[in-house]
This record gives sequence, C-alpha cells and structure tokens, in this order.
Amino acid sequence: MRPRSSARRLREWLAPLISALLLIPCPAALASEAFADTEVLSPLDGDQIPRAGIDPPCSAGYCLEAQVTGRVSKGYWPFLAVRPEASNPRFWIQDLIRQVAADGTFEALAGIGAGENGARQHFDVFVIAHRDPRRFAAWDILSGVPEECVPAARATPTSFCIVSPPATIYRTR
Repeated sequence: MRPRSSARRLREWLAPLISALLLIPCPAALASEAFADTEVLSPLDGDQIPRAGIDPPCSAGYCLEAQVTGRVSKGYWPFLAVRPEASNPRFWIQDLIRQVAADGTFEALAGIGAGENGARQHFDVFVIAHRDPRRFAAWDILSGVPEECVPAARATPTSFCIVSPPATIYRTR
C-alpha cells in the first residue's frame, strides 16, 4: 500500500471544512437581511394625503395628519420623522411611539403642516431606529440626520441608529 501524499491528506482535511464554510452566510448578507426591516410601510412613496378610509378626517378643509405604519429592526426603538419639502434639510420628530408589536411594526400619526401651511406640498416621512429609546423627544427639530445614524441599506449589527428611506407624500389640501 502506497502512503498518501501530503497534498491528498490536505485535500481530505480541507474538503469538509470548505463545505461547512459554504453553508455559513456572508456577514454582509446577514446585515442587510437583519436591518431591511427598518422602513415606512404606509403611506407609500408618491401617495396623496388624505387617503380615503386611512387618514384622519380633515378639519376645516385642511388635512393635517397622515396615518403611518412602519417597521423597525429588532433591538431598536422607532421614531417617526417628517421633513416638509419647504424646510429641507430640517425635520421634526413626531409624537413618541408608545407601542411596537412583536414583529417590529408600529402605527403613528405624522403631522403634515398646520392649517393652510403644508397644503399642496410634499413631505418626506421616515423611520429613525435608535438603540436608545430616549434619544429624541416629541417635536424635536433636527437640522439633518444625526451623525450616529446610517441609512438602512448600509446598516450593520453594530449600527447604533438606522434611518429608513423616506416615503415622499403629497398633501392635497
């Protein structure tokens, strides 16, 4: 019987290891899957407000709020933010979200102007997911996305704050 070559022994040893490694997902794939959950689910980008049967009734002919459904990644607390087109890059944190479902979904109202101010204008609505549930207060005015926040598409397991892509809505009245 001929002794096995060192190259053959190496292949026999490496083959199961390589097979096992191929079954482990890539960290980048894990990061994008884990954080793809931070998003605005409704309204959809391009929606006109008010939406019949969804948004609160308009008072005195003005539609001042939009009903928002969002989702946040596990381990984060959601803050709803609104940026009127006319005040870009400033935006407002909305009323604090009090309850998040086990699947990460939540509902909230987004203020979209006062009276005539905001009628026939676009608003960006987005979710800021933060590890600290006390990071923002209701009606905080921010001059831009906080430095510690990263876009959801670039988030990793070590991200402290994640910002969803905005849903741009149009307030018709």
